[in-house]
Amino acid sequence: MTETQAPTVWAVNLDFRSDDHVAALAAMFRDYLLEELDRIGHFPAGFPIAAWLNTLLVYVDGEPAGFLAADLTRYAIELVYVRPGYRRHGIARQMLAEMRDSCPEQMKIKAPLSPACQALTEQMGIPVSMPSADEEERGQQAVLELHQTLRSRCKHPRTGDPRRPCRRCYRNLLKKMAVVMVTEACASMRRASLAMGA
Repeated sequence: MTETQAPTVWAVNLDFRSDDHVAALAAMFRDYLLEELDRIGHFPAGFPIAAWLNTLLVYVDGEPAGFLAADLTRYAIELVYVRPGYRRHGIARQMLAEMRDSCPEQMKIKAPLSPACQALTEQMGIPVSMPSADEEERGQQAVLELHQTLRSRCKHPRTGDPRRPCRRCYRNLLKKMAVVMVTEACASMRRASLAMGA
């Protein structure tokens, strides 16, 4: 996207029955996981899709550009992601503003946040919802278990800190996890929808 173009931007609710929507979300979630691995060094918090989340896909000129997952029971944004080529065009700001303006209570955004998201939410006056001690502990335990699994399965020669898992194995696992997490959640929603006769 170039700055001279006037892009066509729209958001749609994720249709878990649509193969195109599922593939777009899985690809963007993969990109998010890999970026966060590079930034923080481990699997990040947050889900792109779940039964308790409303997930929006954002398109720019017909191409998937980002997504937003909102927990409508807690009035909190679970995840917001915009692909690098579409950043600095106000897409995240627009998504957050629309969610904030349509929320019946004060909307929050769940921590942890990237530095760019932290700055944006501060500018917009959106409060940050910190994880509870229990949520924090469960997240840390999940990361530790993931790291142990990666170290036990890795066959690559090791250099550097032996406590850290192999970066190549980590990236490969995250790519697979993104697809599995999204497709399994959508498949579960499809089964539930069929069971309810929808």
